[in-house]
Amino acid sequence: MINHEVILNAIAERHKEIFDWAGHQVRELITLKYPSDTRILDIGAGQGKYRILLPEYEYIYAVEVFEPYVENNYLREMYHKVYVQDVRDFLSDHGYAFLTGMVVIMGDVLEHLTRADAQEVLEQLYEFVTEIIVVVPYEYPQGEEDGNVHQEHLQDDLTI
Repeated sequence: MINHEVILNAIAERHKEIFDWAGHQVRELITLKYPSDTRILDIGAGQGKYRILLPEYEYIYAVEVFEPYVENNYLREMYHKVYVQDVRDFLSDHGYAFLTGMVVIMGDVLEHLTRADAQEVLEQLYEFVTEIIVVVPYEYPQGEEDGNVHQEHLQDDLTI
């Protein structure tokens, strides 16, 4: 059961980060194109930004590699189900039956993978899902943050 009070508290705490230009664009794309019973997979859920932006969608699943984000941001209370694992492992564990027909949001994920891994992840997803929405930073180097080694940008320039 989705805990809407947790979502409201998260909105109040992180309003500026959640309701940025990219967030609005993703929300508009999904709400104009897909009905509210669409299943959505938020890869790299982090603070739960896209769950907060899409409250009318009940079936939003999350993949988050960093367990402290899951706990500290109450992701289990926000999402239909949370998978705490690397996206590459997640794709190995799940396949056609689970992913078919889903809309996937990859917000600030690909820059954390090598070019080869990012390409492989996208190819695997394209086999099953309806659409993949990718948001990446523009020429933005970044190292480890908050004790999370997964925050390092292995590709800080995705323009090449």
